Amino acid sequence: MITEHFRNGTRYRAAESSNPAPVAETHEILQAYFALLWCFERILIGRRSLTKQQNWNDIASAVAFLDDLLAWHLKCWIERWPTIRAALKAPGRVPDLRDHDSLSSFCALADEVTGPNEHTALLRTLIRQDSGARVST
Repeated sequence: MITEHFRNGTRYRAAESSNPAPVAETHEILQAYFALLWCFERILIGRRSLTKQQNWNDIASAVAFLDDLLAWHLKCWIERWPTIRAALKAPGRVPDLRDHDSLSSFCALADEVTGPNEHTALLRTLIRQDSGARVST
C-alpha cells in the first residue's frame, strides 16, 4: 500500500470529532500532500543543477526566470504549510507523519528563491520538535 511510504506503524483513523473525516479522505489528502512536496523537491534538484552550471554556461537568466515563476507560489505555500501539517497530524489522523526530508527540501527551496524567513524557520522548528519527540519515545 502506498501509504506505507509516508508513515509506518499506525492505521489512518477518522478524526475524533462529531463529524469525522473518512479514512479514504485522509488517504487522498496525504497523497496530495506528498505529491506537492515531491514536486517542490524535484524543482529544488533542477534549480540546483542549473546553478551548478553557472561556471560553464550563462544560465543566470534561466534561474532568474524560474525564481520569478516560483516565488509567489513558495511564499503562499510556506505561510500555509504549518496549518496544513497541523491538520494532518491532528489526533486520530496521521500522528506519525514522516515528511521531514521532503519538508526540509521545501524549506531549502523557499529560502533559496525567496530568502530565509520566519515561516521556514517555524517549519524547521516543527521538524526538530517531531524528531526529538520520536527519539524520546
